[in-house]
Amino acid sequence: MSPIDAPAREPPAAPVVAGPGLLSRVAGIVVSPVDTFGHISRDPRPVGMLVLVSLVSAAVTTAFFATETGRLAWLDTTVAQQESFGRTISDAQYAGMERLAGLLVYIVPAYTLVVSPLVSVVIAGLLKAGFAVIAGAEATFKQVLGVVAASGVILLLRALFVLPINYAQESMRGASNLAVLLPMLRPDGFAASFLGMIDLFAVWWVAVLAAGLGVLYRRSAWPVGVTFFSLYGAIAVAIALVRMWAGGS
Repeated sequence: MSPIDAPAREPPAAPVVAGPGLLSRVAGIVVSPVDTFGHISRDPRPVGMLVLVSLVSAAVTTAFFATETGRLAWLDTTVAQQESFGRTISDAQYAGMERLAGLLVYIVPAYTLVVSPLVSVVIAGLLKAGFAVIAGAEATFKQVLGVVAASGVILLLRALFVLPINYAQESMRGASNLAVLLPMLRPDGFAASFLGMIDLFAVWWVAVLAAGLGVLYRRSAWPVGVTFFSLYGAIAVAIALVRMWAGGS
């Protein structure tokens, strides 16, 4: 057989370069989110991230609510929130809250393990549909879920940061919101209520999520971030107005 008639050899397949592992992705979301979301867009692997974030969150909250301090902190905060809306807690209602507090060590971890991943799935579905309808941009559901799951690392960091402070203060009244930085504000005023709704970790989470979606859809993260922060701000304003109106009524 002449060289001309010989079948052409296929070029050797390019070596498959493995992306960063799960723990590397967790660290990357904190120190280098844009690069990390680039890997996630190509290789989402959302299940592992959802499981890791849920398990660690459940472990932390279980440890917190297993203590009497944690249960009393929840009770104190729940009563304060009810009263901020102008409600008066009766003795019977308080006793019911005390019974519920004793069950939180079971309820909260179960919620974290079951409901939290489902919430991530719902958020991913809404985001995928929103980008498809509004911007005509397409990505697979697995890719969007990968971005949402990875951004949950920031909420996990919030639990790891806030719960020890709550335990030390014996209260769950926002340890990471802006109102903490301005203690001179009147507690029942609009400014304190509004700033109390602005959690620094929630702001970080929104920014990271917007960055991830920007990388995935190859668009600027700014319009996405502005939209998310506008919704967040509108909700915070609405709740602050309701509290101010209820507290003054």
